[in-house]
Amino acid sequence: MNRTKPVAALEKAQAYAATLDNPSVQAFKAKGGKVIGTFDPEVPFELFEAAGLMPFDMRGTGATGTEYADKYFKQVTCDFVRSTFDQIAQGKFDFLDGAVVYNCCDHMRRIDDNWPLLAGAKNFHFLYTPKRWDDSTYPRYLEELKKLIGAIEERYGVKITPESLKAAIAESNKTHALVRELYALRKGEEIYIDGTEVMDVLTAGGSMPRAEYNALLRELIDTLKANGETVKPRRRLMLLSGHANMPELLKALESQGALIVIDDASNGLRMCAHDIEETSDPLEALAKFYFYTKTPMPRAFGTQDRRLEDYLKLFNEYGADGVVSARVTMCDLWAFEQYMLANFLRDNDIPSLELEVNYVMDGVGQVKTRVQAFVENLPQRRTA
Repeated sequence: MNRTKPVAALEKAQAYAATLDNPSVQAFKAKGGKVIGTFDPEVPFELFEAAGLMPFDMRGTGATGTEYADKYFKQVTCDFVRSTFDQIAQGKFDFLDGAVVYNCCDHMRRIDDNWPLLAGAKNFHFLYTPKRWDDSTYPRYLEELKKLIGAIEERYGVKITPESLKAAIAESNKTHALVRELYALRKGEEIYIDGTEVMDVLTAGGSMPRAEYNALLRELIDTLKANGETVKPRRRLMLLSGHANMPELLKALESQGALIVIDDASNGLRMCAHDIEETSDPLEALAKFYFYTKTPMPRAFGTQDRRLEDYLKLFNEYGADGVVSARVTMCDLWAFEQYMLANFLRDNDIPSLELEVNYVMDGVGQVKTRVQAFVENLPQRRTA
């Protein structure tokens, strides 16, 4: 959006989204805190926070290519993984005090395989999560979280107690409520914040202490409402993208007369549409939330119907006119997801555009051309 009034919280989020070792990380470490790199959305950040640690959502921000990573990965490896490892290989994550990788996919687990080949490797634990998500595999997921707790306690000499985990869950639920409030600013005919800005806020949230993020969200929402600056999108888009939620892509999408009013960002409504239950055993509640409650990722086999129904509900709730599905080059899981999506959207008479993009985008012009044609032929069908 073209803003005439300053929004300090948004400017801070944009600055944090564009870098890795930010001032909040530096301040946390200056006080003796430990920063742990990991990948959402199936590694519960609350476990690290309950131990007094700061989780950092790793990403390939700042990568201009993959030449360093290509010494360790084949070209068939997903571009997000190679871009992120390129930053690891160049020492851009040296500020981390540890890292936990999980088997999101065969590409992601190669980070865990290759990181020890570098001097000063940070990864200390690998979280095995089930490929199929149903009642038969839930006990396995719970057991893996217990192993992660043990690894954290042993490495950092801390104790994760039921009380500290309850406190972390309560703070996390504050985030969930604030993110829901942030997303609601795009529900109306006139929206207060566009999709690129929301993605910057979510990215920044994964790179600062939780309480600081909650304070930033509160300030941002209040300022946006007080300023009263809104814009009416010519067309309203839903973006389904997995790891393809890069700023360059969102800017390209929103430069062609349409704005993104809803998305499937892993730390957005996908994570925050519901709260974590706070009255029962905290570890059980946390495990059940990640396994059963939040919208599952494409890697969770057996959850396709549940995920597609969530997409349809949000599409209608936010009054979107069409869907853009984007996947990072060589992402196998999203290739299957796009195929199912195309059939599902067609069956529900929803216009859609499929894109495949590099994490470090080098063909923005082609993307803009395809999006422009899609938007120009998109009928307005707002239902919210």
